[in-house]
Amino acid sequence: MAQGKQRDASNFILPKTKFTAEEALRILLESDKEGSFESEEEFSSSSESDYTESDSDSDIEAHELQAHLNVDCNKMSSAGVVQINKRKKFQNMQYSWSNDEILGCCANYEFTGTPGVHPDITTFKPHQLFEFFVTDEICDYIVEQTNLYALQSLKEKQLKPKSRFKMWTPVTRDEILVRKVIKYDRFRLIDTFIHFVDYSNLEESALKCAKIKPIHDYLFTLFRKAYVPQRNIAIDESLLLWKGRLSWKQYIPSKRARFGLKSFILAESKTGYIWNGFLYTGKVDKINTDNCNYTATSIVMTLMNNLLNKGYCVFIDNWYTSVEVCHKLLLNKTDCVGTVRKDRKGLPTELICKKIQPDEKFVHFEKSTGIMCTKWRDKMDIYLLSTCIKNSIVEVTRSRKPRIIPAVVDLYNKNMGGVDQGD
Repeated sequence: MAQGKQRDASNFILPKTKFTAEEALRILLESDKEGSFESEEEFSSSSESDYTESDSDSDIEAHELQAHLNVDCNKMSSAGVVQINKRKKFQNMQYSWSNDEILGCCANYEFTGTPGVHPDITTFKPHQLFEFFVTDEICDYIVEQTNLYALQSLKEKQLKPKSRFKMWTPVTRDEILVRKVIKYDRFRLIDTFIHFVDYSNLEESALKCAKIKPIHDYLFTLFRKAYVPQRNIAIDESLLLWKGRLSWKQYIPSKRARFGLKSFILAESKTGYIWNGFLYTGKVDKINTDNCNYTATSIVMTLMNNLLNKGYCVFIDNWYTSVEVCHKLLLNKTDCVGTVRKDRKGLPTELICKKIQPDEKFVHFEKSTGIMCTKWRDKMDIYLLSTCIKNSIVEVTRSRKPRIIPAVVDLYNKNMGGVDQGD
């Protein structure tokens, strides 16, 4: 009997193991089911007849257990909280797929853009084209900021008697544009003090690229003004060669530069003309992610901001492509073609699990929008999403031999390299 009593008492000992959030929730739900009543009368009769003084001890122990569970829940790691929030984030991403080709619709919106060079610069000579981008306005701004930085720096420094900094005189626009011969010592001084923003007014929370952002934004404004791209455009990463010390320097082995400053670029597929873009300085970048489950979707919508609702077709790789970005572009009368990772949310399970032979393809269509998801096997399985091309095949020449491939693959290969041309 003593052992039996001891065994019963052990049931009320608080567990020493820590509960995860899911385990704690399951325990609480089970306890609710065990202690639930079918009606208010049953609850009232039970509370009046069954409650005794001995039950007060179990109530205290129950409160202690609840407190213990709350403590463990509060000690959850931030990673666990992020995972729970991420599941909630994607819970509304439900799409319906079918292999019925009748559902497939090619959006192919009418292209209403006016591609080509700006009329004001079609007759420009080379030096006039240079002055269109490097204007007197931007030169005067650089002159102002350079002289201001030189003045601030010289006040803070204790110069030696023979310091070359004592030779400093305010820089002029002609010197910034190198319109005349400059001595070596003068060039070194200008190179030391050249500046694009008043650093004394920068806040600690400012972006890492804040010191060059005014010039960067100004040039991209002129890029957009000088030329309007044709219908097919591409979005990809670009790398500007830089081997110096920099906290946000990137390494991308597939790029020509390999080391440098990474940018997200929108370029014309045919010519490689860079039309829009922004620098990537790390996860601290303030990218607007409202109503977007993927950061990549936000990047695409940001770069496409001035080209939406004009019938453009954007080509993107598998880092950007998702059913979500296709939906958002379709809502803005813009087509999309891109390779996609097979673990993206919302893709048809039947298509992902289907085993196919080399050169075989398998296609599904999203019922509400007609987005086409294609699985094709070359040397490995390739997945694509598209909104502007039918489920058809074309003949191409590879290694001097004819080969049949899906039309969407051929279209993607011809138009995705716009950013690489710009590099």
